Amino acid sequence: MAVNVTKLPNGTCQLYWLGGTDYESFVENLKVGNEVVGHPMAGSMIYNGTDCNTTVKMYMRDIQTYQQIHPVVRK
Repeated sequence: MAVNVTKLPNGTCQLYWLGGTDYESFVENLKVGNEVVGHPMAGSMIYNGTDCNTTVKMYMRDIQTYQQIHPVVRK
């Protein structure tokens, strides 16, 4: 599961959801910034704006909380 970030010459950024194997069974929805975007299909644009570092989080069904996947959180 991943997000692709494309920065355009005009300064905007587009985030695309790359999906993952059977993510629907353990992820309830995605959130970009504070907006819930549901279950986008792989390859779908989930954000188009000027904040290239906006957060993308997945709501994990098993632990019932959001886990950040973009920007990448290093442990």
